[in-house]
Amino acid sequence: MTEKDNILLLVKKRGIELGNVNIKYRSDKEIVLAAVRQDGMALKYASDNLRDDYDIVMEAVKSNGLALKYAADTLRNNCDIVMEAVKNDGSAIKYSLDIPRDNEKIILMALLHNGSYIKYASDRLKDKDDVVLKSLKNNFYPLDDASDRLKGDRDFVLKAVRINGYSLCFANPKFWKDKEIALVAVSGSSIAYNCLSDKLKRDKDVIETAIKANYKAIDFVPEDLDDYEYWFNYSNNIKKEKYKELRLIKKI
Repeated sequence: MTEKDNILLLVKKRGIELGNVNIKYRSDKEIVLAAVRQDGMALKYASDNLRDDYDIVMEAVKSNGLALKYAADTLRNNCDIVMEAVKNDGSAIKYSLDIPRDNEKIILMALLHNGSYIKYASDRLKDKDDVVLKSLKNNFYPLDDASDRLKGDRDFVLKAVRINGYSLCFANPKFWKDKEIALVAVSGSSIAYNCLSDKLKRDKDVIETAIKANYKAIDFVPEDLDDYEYWFNYSNNIKKEKYKELRLIKKI
């Protein structure tokens, strides 16, 4: 067997070994292709010329989407390449360049993995209500990256809090005193109660809705309320009922 044959066998078993072979073989398309098919991250050790090779990079990102990091800029800006990378690993979108970040299909694919990846979208897409709404379900900071226009659009914010109540905390502050929006928000997220105006934090309907949805919302209710003791007991009763339900489920 030739030296090349031995190297092919090596990288087919462990692609990352490409980093340990003679540099001349890192420019050999057959060897590099075998390596990235086994482990996409082997692209890191390919020659600059092969990092700019469509076939090589496509195989690499199919194996590991994060291999996009090591692709040439021309391919990090290629929508077909980036789509394959994002299908494999949504976080690969962070290694893409401008054109893919303005491609709605690619961004929506990334959002299927994690809603927070909306932060990598173009400003145009951050201003599209249907795209931003898709980012809310699996996102610790819902609406944080939405355009100011959407954050200030009442109809849009109402849709947003129906999906993720916590979205209210990232919307325009004018909605923190909007009772209709507040009621929807706290019914889905007790944390949203924290973002309300002082007046709404003391509103009986809002407090009741928040505690009904999550008894832990009592932690955010102002203790200086005249009827705080009532709400504290109300919360404990909700808690007891929840535990009863859980015990019944366990018995079943």
